[in-house]
Amino acid sequence: MIVIDQREPKLLIEATQHVGEKLGILTSVDLLDTGDFLLMPNNAAIVVGIERKTVSDMVGSLSSGRLRKQLAALRAVCTTSYLLVEGPLDFTQQDGKLLLKMGGRTSGWNFAAIHNFLSGLHMSGTGWGHTSSQLETVLWLTSLYKFLSKEHALVPQIIHPHKQADELTQPERVLCAIDGVGPKVAKLLLTKYGSVSSLCKLLAADGIIPVQGVGPITKDKLRKALVGE
Repeated sequence: MIVIDQREPKLLIEATQHVGEKLGILTSVDLLDTGDFLLMPNNAAIVVGIERKTVSDMVGSLSSGRLRKQLAALRAVCTTSYLLVEGPLDFTQQDGKLLLKMGGRTSGWNFAAIHNFLSGLHMSGTGWGHTSSQLETVLWLTSLYKFLSKEHALVPQIIHPHKQADELTQPERVLCAIDGVGPKVAKLLLTKYGSVSSLCKLLAADGIIPVQGVGPITKDKLRKALVGE
């Protein structure tokens, strides 16, 4: 069963119910004390709690300290907890730094701050996922539910939605926002190092990047944008 908090947007509730019915997933709407969704697979002794945040709500509640308290409360009552970030996580380069864009404006949040928060979530026992829209959120929720319903399924820490073959992934879009890095170089970097997190660690340690198209100048731009140095 998927339990939906009654304070969630009406269209999101109705879409979750509709897709759930098509997939044979029971849904229920209730006033939840903590979290926005509870996933309770029929054949698994787990309860997965999910806190959904739009990008602007995430940074606002992160600034106020409310988000950390909400996630701590979720961990206290659920077997597994997730932060689901909904909306574009796009960055733009300004003065060499990658700054988060929100509603067409540049925010004061840089990539390093967002990255450090999200990559550190699993250390506290919370996974995270990202969707670009409410529809994608519904597909994310139902896909995770179906996955958890499988016998011996391991709960993943990070979940990204599927993409079309010609679309850039979220990590690729982050790298492409850096001056001098195009889709080809971004794909090469992610193929070699696996993730933006691994690349950040290498840059912080001033390691060598043996990737075609990444010389000393581009490397310095990557370090300043991703690590903040």
